[in-house]
Amino acid sequence: MQNQSIELNFFSDSGHGWIGTNKALLVQLGIDNDISTYSYIDGDVVYLEEDCDASRLINKLKDNNINYSLNEIYQDGDCFIRNLKRYN
Repeated sequence: MQNQSIELNFFSDSGHGWIGTNKALLVQLGIDNDISTYSYIDGDVVYLEEDCDASRLINKLKDNNINYSLNEIYQDGDCFIRNLKRYN
């Protein structure tokens, strides 16, 4: 997995933020069982809450020398992510 580069979306509203990623990436990195219930899931897409789970992903990407970029997406009002199923 080294020397890869991935693009991630950072979704936020006035109160919180999440990084969206495919669950397969979490499995590849070995952190899929370490994600808290403060994150959300919609099919194969996981939205990692910014305080703990997102940093867990970023740290693991750095540990594996995987370059990443973040596209910021701001939503006025409550972000749609708040209405999704909690990760478990």
